Amino acid sequence: MEMVKGSIGWLTMVNEFGVFTHSRLEADPKMKDLAESFKKRQEELERKGNAFNQAQRTISALEAQMVKADYDLDNTVRDLYFSKLGACGNNKKDPAVLRWFPDGLTALIRCSFDEEAGKVTALIGVLSETPDDPVVARILPNLKALLETYQKSIAGLKAAITAASNAWELVEAEKINWLVAYSKSYGDVLSVLDGDKRSADTFFKKVSKPKKDDDDTPPEPPKA
Repeated sequence: MEMVKGSIGWLTMVNEFGVFTHSRLEADPKMKDLAESFKKRQEELERKGNAFNQAQRTISALEAQMVKADYDLDNTVRDLYFSKLGACGNNKKDPAVLRWFPDGLTALIRCSFDEEAGKVTALIGVLSETPDDPVVARILPNLKALLETYQKSIAGLKAAITAASNAWELVEAEKINWLVAYSKSYGDVLSVLDGDKRSADTFFKKVSKPKKDDDDTPPEPPKA
């Protein structure tokens, strides 16, 4: 029997090779105990693989929430910028405009997530010095609320990515356990069949060219 490679995805291990071997073992009265033992390994790999997939879905959902929070925050910052710019005769070099946006608008909203949160926090500090400014009075409360939502969304996404990374490590470790159990099953089958390799091979699906599944892609950190 050609051994299954560890480079294949956990879904392929479970759904193709695992289901085949378990079903073949279960169908043979002499292999019932072996079938039950291998089934436990199957279920554990599937459980950890599904946990990783769920963690990936959580990342996607939280990423969407963060994009929405970023979009809302950027629009409010734009509103602030152009409102102040209009009040200063559309003069980008006006000291009042530069006081709020020393590097301009684009530099503030086109940067990494953490950097933008830091810049908006600094901007809020400057705005708080002139609470009676009509533009500040209109926009500052909403800007503070949106920044809080944005920061929470970033923190949530980072936590989800860490959780998915941890889940992936568990999948990788369980794949090794599965491979050990798969190899052991072959040896056990051979023993029951008194070393008849031709018959033993029928309990294990023939290995074709290994493929790497999408589920084998570890999560990546968020990028701006």
